[in-house]
Amino acid sequence: MKNESFEPLRGVEGGRAPLGVEGGRAPLGVEGGRAPLREQIFYKYPDEELVLRVVKCFGLQDLDDYRFFSRRDMEMLHTPDKINELGAELRHYYKPCKARCYLNDLNSKNSITVLRQVIRRYDRMAVSAEKYRQGVKIHLFQVVPSGSKDYKPVSIKQSNIVLSFD
Repeated sequence: MKNESFEPLRGVEGGRAPLGVEGGRAPLGVEGGRAPLREQIFYKYPDEELVLRVVKCFGLQDLDDYRFFSRRDMEMLHTPDKINELGAELRHYYKPCKARCYLNDLNSKNSITVLRQVIRRYDRMAVSAEKYRQGVKIHLFQVVPSGSKDYKPVSIKQSNIVLSFD
């Protein structure tokens, strides 16, 4: 007996279209088969005032402040504690399962993730770089416009270096 619960995928012999997908294409509103960020993480996007408060927890003035900051800076500023204080307000925007993942037991790593998520709506991204200084690895972060590959990486200036080949 033939199963009538699926429709063959057009253009593919013996293929099946998943339920809700017509002809193998993603549903409307879903780009490339992935739901937009708002539908994945947020019920609705956080308002700009709350986003600026999150950005200020990292020692930045606003979304156009392109200064670098490190995890050590975050520890000195008590960034995870400050984000935790904003947690009740942020929970109104996050879906419950995502709020449990990102807003519980905050540390510097989770704080960076929250920053990346809330600034994405405003065409910004947090880029990171690893630098070694005196044999110690330092993670540096910077908020830059999305799609901008023109950000200036940190250069640690060394003084009086002489390189000679004998």
